[in-house]
Amino acid sequence: MTNPDGTPCKGATVSIRTSSNSGGVTLSAALPIPTVRTNAEGLAVIGNLPDNPSALVSISAVDSRYPPTSRRATVDEIEEGDFVIRFAPSLSLGGIVIDPNGNAVANARVSLTGPNNKVASSTANGTFLFNNLRPGRYALQASSASSGISKRLRRN
Repeated sequence: MTNPDGTPCKGATVSIRTSSNSGGVTLSAALPIPTVRTNAEGLAVIGNLPDNPSALVSISAVDSRYPPTSRRATVDEIEEGDFVIRFAPSLSLGGIVIDPNGNAVANARVSLTGPNNKVASSTANGTFLFNNLRPGRYALQASSASSGISKRLRRN
């Protein structure tokens, strides 16, 4: 596991699932191993891999600093020793809540819905910030009872 800049990612949680195709339906099952954490070199030791080198598995990794990630590979690809998953940088969305006259609105409730659902309050100068977002389509809504505003914005 590596950080977005390519350096080793220590402490990421890694899990693995096998995939099989039965009558056109893909089945997925967790391997009988505990979830493991990466060491200082970004390595995770995963035992109990299927014996078949062409068996397809899905490896998932989670670290609180980045969006979760996963990658599919064969057992052979993993055991070659060059298998690396790189976390994508976390995405952020921020802005300023203003009233119809262009004045900053403090303590407005700002809601974000989409792949991540989050709520924040605007600061004294009207700013807000959402961190650690996954890519995707979001709806953003700001409302403040004291200033009578309620606006909704939808963007990719």
